[in-house]
Amino acid sequence: MSSPEDGGHPPPETYEELMSATYRALCRHGYADLTLRKVAAESDRSRALIHYHYDSKNHLVVSLLEYLFETFSARLNDLAGAPPDDRLDALLDWVAYGPRIAGQSGQDYHTAIYELRAQAPYNEQLRTQLYSNYVSIQQMCIEIIRDGIEQELFKTVDPEEFTAIVFHAISSARNVDLMHETGNALDTVLDGLDRYLFSQLYVDSVRE
Repeated sequence: MSSPEDGGHPPPETYEELMSATYRALCRHGYADLTLRKVAAESDRSRALIHYHYDSKNHLVVSLLEYLFETFSARLNDLAGAPPDDRLDALLDWVAYGPRIAGQSGQDYHTAIYELRAQAPYNEQLRTQLYSNYVSIQQMCIEIIRDGIEQELFKTVDPEEFTAIVFHAISSARNVDLMHETGNALDTVLDGLDRYLFSQLYVDSVRE
């Protein structure tokens, strides 16, 4: 098993490969049909090695959720010196459209996460990690808005309230698209947020 010194993960190269393979397998097969064998088929590692580091499918998927958050954090940290409005755009683009990781599309990402959320009421480990990721990303958004207010790029709004409205609206619209294959709920909500909410965020000179 991975040691505590490794943060509970395999060595970096192995960890990266196993997380990418798990992500591809999850996107292609879904959580219900995911197996360690299918993960091994997506990588050059054996099922025995995967099982050595991860004692169950659940353990592997929880680690994947940690990895996805780490990846998101690293990408946002790359923009640490950028203006708050650019960082906010990058964060909300991920939240709305999903990341492109391991050759999978943003739509693949949201479909996989949607299925994991359906499992969350019955799986404490999944529920805890999903909630941790969600709250942490919300907190990043709150901090960006605070920075924008301090730099006088954004008007004085309530960062927590603003973030909650945006995240809940995007999440609800995306779920409607996933459930009903409407394909336009997210775009409609994003357009509405831009016209009715973000118009209240930017100071006039910045918005122009």
